[in-house]
Amino acid sequence: MKTVDTEEFQKLWAQGPLSHLQLIPTDSKFCVQNEADWLADFKATNSRFAKYVPETRDCDNYAVFLAGAISMQHAVNGVVIVFDTSGKHSYNAVVVEGPDGTMAFRLVEPQQDVFVSADKLGKDPYVEKEGFAVAT
Repeated sequence: MKTVDTEEFQKLWAQGPLSHLQLIPTDSKFCVQNEADWLADFKATNSRFAKYVPETRDCDNYAVFLAGAISMQHAVNGVVIVFDTSGKHSYNAVVVEGPDGTMAFRLVEPQQDVFVSADKLGKDPYVEKEGFAVAT
C-alpha cells in the first residue's frame, strides 16, 4: 500500500470516469492499493450482512458503511463515497495501482463488494447527471 497527497488524488479523479462530479477531500493523504488488496478489504467488512431495504437501508447506506468500515477495520482511507443527487444510485470509488505502477480510479459496488466492470461505466445506474463525491 502507498499513499498520495490530496493534489495527486484530485488529479487522478480528474482523469477518471467521474471527473464531472465535484470531489470533496476530507484528508490530506489517501491510500492506494492493488485490486486484490482492495477486494480483500471490501469482503472483510461484511457489508452484505444487512438486507437491502429501499429508502432505509439502500445504496447510500451501503456506500457510507463501506467507506467507514474500511477505515475503521483496516486503517485504510481513500474510499470515495459517490452521491448521485439526481436520485439514481450511490456507490464507492478507490484508486487502484496496476502491476505497472499506474494508478486509476475504479468504481466499487458496495452492495456486492466488487469492482464495477468497464462495460457498465456510463450506463444505468452508473450515469450521474448531478452529484458529488466525498473522499474519506
